[in-house]
Amino acid sequence: MATARVLVVDDEPAVLGLVSGALSRKGYEVHAVSSPLQALHLAHDTPCFDLVVSDVIMPEMCGPELVERIARLCPTAAVVLMSGYFASEKIPEGAAFISKPFLLADLYAVVEKALEPPPCARERLAKLPRDASTERRASVRFPLTLEVRYVVSGRSPPAEKTGSGRTIDLSSSGFDFIADRPLVTGQKLEVSIDWPVLLGGRVKMQLIAWGPSSAPMED
Repeated sequence: MATARVLVVDDEPAVLGLVSGALSRKGYEVHAVSSPLQALHLAHDTPCFDLVVSDVIMPEMCGPELVERIARLCPTAAVVLMSGYFASEKIPEGAAFISKPFLLADLYAVVEKALEPPPCARERLAKLPRDASTERRASVRFPLTLEVRYVVSGRSPPAEKTGSGRTIDLSSSGFDFIADRPLVTGQKLEVSIDWPVLLGGRVKMQLIAWGPSSAPMED
């Protein structure tokens, strides 16, 4: 049986160390981060997690909002929220809750129960390859044409460090865009995209991404 991948998020170092250490000793593959933004970057850049264990009250983002965002990247991930100041009746649907302070035995029990797939899903999940959810996530692409600005890292001449272009499509695993000049495969880029629409009637958004170019494209 494959080892469950667990993401632990808590801004309190003592709690983060306690929970991540305890779950590591139980044999889980544990990834521990101290902020919601670090958690989102990790969820985006690595294969899907089987379980997210998160504090509820954190400076950058509350736990329920964090797990909602991670669910868009890892829709099959189970969730355990933990807090000493949060009513369990307010947890998101489908999430488990453990109140601080807790015994390690209680933590183990909640985690084990959260990782149990529903009876109707066990046979289906058993037939899926380990990285099926990641492949499915990467294959969903949305055709969108948006203006792009980018900066090339490294020792490029100043005149060649910045440029512009337009996107072809986007997905949770990356996006394709046509640049205003040829780019070398593997070049490190910082790309910013202005989202020209309101999201849910709230605010406009600027997407900023970092990473290597995967392949040159021609217009």
